[in-house]
Amino acid sequence: MVMMFDLKRIKKFQDSFGIHFNNQDLLITALTHSSFINDFYQGNDVDLESNETLEFLGDAVIGMIVSKLLYDMFPKWNEGSLTKAKASIVSGSNLAKLSNQFELAQYIYMGKGEENSGGRTRTSNLANAFESLIGALFIDKGYDSCFDVIQKSINEDIKLLKNNSESDEIFGNYKGTLQEKLLSEKSNLPIYKVVSIQGPDHNPSFTVEVYINGKCLGLGVEKTKLLAEQRAAFNALNNPKTFSN
Repeated sequence: MVMMFDLKRIKKFQDSFGIHFNNQDLLITALTHSSFINDFYQGNDVDLESNETLEFLGDAVIGMIVSKLLYDMFPKWNEGSLTKAKASIVSGSNLAKLSNQFELAQYIYMGKGEENSGGRTRTSNLANAFESLIGALFIDKGYDSCFDVIQKSINEDIKLLKNNSESDEIFGNYKGTLQEKLLSEKSNLPIYKVVSIQGPDHNPSFTVEVYINGKCLGLGVEKTKLLAEQRAAFNALNNPKTFSN
């Protein structure tokens, strides 16, 4: 399969990622969106898979490792607090942010239609690519390599959780925390705007932006409007521009 793809491109990604795969086909599969196969190889006798099954595996691996990190980092938190923290870290918008740390978007193989419709910036594609990458890494290198990558990737998320905890309990209400901090600095209160609602009625995806002093300082993409607002507030709290004068 490797010879069907740009080897220089694959090597460049591995150099930037800092890990070189033993099985190059696994990495290629992790970077292959289903639209690429539909556009270029549908009906052809080609042994090529999309990243969907690796995404399934990666989702489980990420969940397990994030759970372990939170369990070790916050030993006095109760189950509810740990569950909220995990949900925040493994949410689609946050995984897309982690994907951007490795500039995954430019390496994904996708069909022309998907790319022309904004596929390289679509949150779901970026999140799925990160999950697929971790799934491939788990098969190729094992648990320890995945643990190292995820631990480094979510370091800032862990710091933010620490900063928003009190008596070893997570606040969970990032909107309230953001508002309190802005009030303490005598700043204008945040304004939340729903910029899009996508997907079917039974499984919608809300995109919300939070504006402070007229500037968009946080974005959230979640399954409900409230969760998207909380995610936007979470990202605003983690944005150094939010509290800079």
